[in-house]
Amino acid sequence: MNQPILSVVMPVYNSRRYLAKAVESILNQTFRDFEFIIVDDGSNDGSSEILERYKRQDDRIALIRQTNGGVSAASNRGIALARGEFLARMDHDDVSMPHRFQAQIDYLRAHPDCVAVGSPVLMIDSEGLPIRRHAVPQTHDEIESALVNPTKWAMFHPTMMARADVMRDLGGYSLEFCNLEDLDVFFKLAERGRLANLPDVLVHYRQHFASICYTKSMDHPRLHVRILEEASKRRGADLTLQLDRQYLELKPMPKPRAGATRWAYEIMWAWWALDSRYVETARRHALKAFRIRPLSPATWLLLWCVLRGH
Repeated sequence: MNQPILSVVMPVYNSRRYLAKAVESILNQTFRDFEFIIVDDGSNDGSSEILERYKRQDDRIALIRQTNGGVSAASNRGIALARGEFLARMDHDDVSMPHRFQAQIDYLRAHPDCVAVGSPVLMIDSEGLPIRRHAVPQTHDEIESALVNPTKWAMFHPTMMARADVMRDLGGYSLEFCNLEDLDVFFKLAERGRLANLPDVLVHYRQHFASICYTKSMDHPRLHVRILEEASKRRGADLTLQLDRQYLELKPMPKPRAGATRWAYEIMWAWWALDSRYVETARRHALKAFRIRPLSPATWLLLWCVLRGH
């Protein structure tokens, strides 16, 4: 088999609901010279059967199955098998735009000092409705600055395409920082070359309550500080000095009241959608927030604004 220009690595764990759209968005890319390495990380919800069906339909797919070891271990398994010059990451619940790979390969070819490139995203909800476009900094220095700040997105992991030899050189993803492994990798990549984000949206980034961003969010502050400490050692400069003192103290977060965190996300997504003029999306999430906390003044304020359409 000829060596492909691009290797696409996608770890999968129990994503039956969203998997078909994710897989098809890769297979339908305008750039065709790639291998698609899918690592099924012990799925037990029917995802494996879906992946097997696609494997029979397209010989670019290499399907690997393993016992559940987490996203870092699954990603590293895929990287170890990758044969391409470039390496693209994909998540099992997102959707890549058809021109994504061509745009990123063109950029990396034109900028040999760049080791990884990403893009802004269009956030979508569990039904695929648009929530908002989320911008990211485009230059290396701006991305580096955003990496330190826990309130900012420097790069979106499922938009990343990197040089495969650099990813292998840095050892892939850390098992210690699983669930925030992308931040650790971004710091390490930035130490080996320049990072960039293209201006156009290349991925629809799904927001839902089964995602790691939601289920593991309480672990992120601790991991963020540990990643900064490790990067500080490598660079000989204390990056944690830029963090807020309260963030560094890492006091245990109180357990939220039943439904409170879910309500907060529904409120946030509704406001984002309303600000972006996605009124249908805003209405959908405002009603979900109302069902969770119908007596909250914040819920009623949101509903009033949604009904007015602004």
